[in-house]
Amino acid sequence: MTDDKLNDRFIEGNDEDDMNYSLLEILLYNLRHTQHHVGQLNMLIRQDLDKHIEWSFRAGDIK
Repeated sequence: MTDDKLNDRFIEGNDEDDMNYSLLEILLYNLRHTQHHVGQLNMLIRQDLDKHIEWSFRAGDIK
């Protein structure tokens, strides 16, 4: 990814209110959106199965 590529625009359509963001903004939004859904899934697992997910910071941390 180059600076030029990250500054390329993602444009949804031609209307004034349509999305018009840099590729970097879209990537960050998608990361945050995915993080939100992972949180929702973890909440459902805790509520329905009474289990929690162990988080790993490095491969092999969870035994």
